[in-house]
Amino acid sequence: MNYNNIAIIGDSGFIGKEIIKTINTDYRYNSNNINLFDKNISTKLNGQIDTIIFLAGDPKIYYYKNNPLECFKNNYEIVKNILKNKNLFFIYLSSICVYSDLENFSTNPNLGWNSTTTFYGLSKLLAEYEIKSSSNNYCILRLGTPFGDGMRKGPLFDILNNHESYVNLNSRYSFIHLEDISNGIKFVIKKRLRGIYNLTANESISLIELIDNPNKIKIKNNKTIIYDSENSTLTNLGWKQNIFVKDWVESLKL
Repeated sequence: MNYNNIAIIGDSGFIGKEIIKTINTDYRYNSNNINLFDKNISTKLNGQIDTIIFLAGDPKIYYYKNNPLECFKNNYEIVKNILKNKNLFFIYLSSICVYSDLENFSTNPNLGWNSTTTFYGLSKLLAEYEIKSSSNNYCILRLGTPFGDGMRKGPLFDILNNHESYVNLNSRYSFIHLEDISNGIKFVIKKRLRGIYNLTANESISLIELIDNPNKIKIKNNKTIIYDSENSTLTNLGWKQNIFVKDWVESLKL
C-alpha cells in the first residue's frame, strides 16, 4: 500500500516510533520540524498530503493535575491550526479518558469529567469537539493503555522493571500493544473509516494477574484505578487484537 500521501505528526513519541515502522512515508513531523501553533501551518504542508495521522500531544496524565492551561495548550490547542485544511483526512489518537465513567464506559459511554484523569481527559475531549465541529473527514481512535517495547513509564513498566507500583495491584487497565495500535490505524486508512472508535483491548486486566510474586512489589500508592474496555464497534468491522498483555509479559520471561 502506498503511504506517500500520508503525514505523521508526532513521529518521535512512544507510539509514533512504532507507526513509522509500518507506515513508510517521507512526511514525518515532530516539534523539531513543525510548529503546530503557527496559524498558517496547514498551508505549509506538502500538497501531496491528503491524510494526517495526528499523534502529537503530551501523554502525562497526572503531570497536569494543577496546571490546566498548559495541559489544554499541549493537548487541545495544537489541533486547531491543522484542521483549517478541510481536505485532509484527519486521524486523531484520543483516549478512553474522555469517558466520565472510566470503570463502566462499555455500558455508560457518557463523556466528560472524571476524577482519575482530570484535565488530561478534558483536553482530549475538547480536541475531539474541535475536530467534530471543524470537519466531517475524520476518524477519532480512543486508545486504552499502550504497552510494548520502548516503554519508559506507566503501571506495567513500573511493576516489571522497578518492582514498584503507584496504584493498588488490583487496578485494571485496558492494555493495547503498539502493533495493534499501528494495525488499527492502517485498518482505518484501508477502510477509510470515519467516525469515532475505541481502539482498546478485548478486556481489561489487573496488574496482579501479570506478576508471579506480588509480595516483591513495593506499593507506593494504594489507590485503585479501574479502566473498562470495549472495542466491539471496531472489531465488528474486521479489526482484531493480536497481542495480549498477559502473553506478552510471559514472553519476556523466555
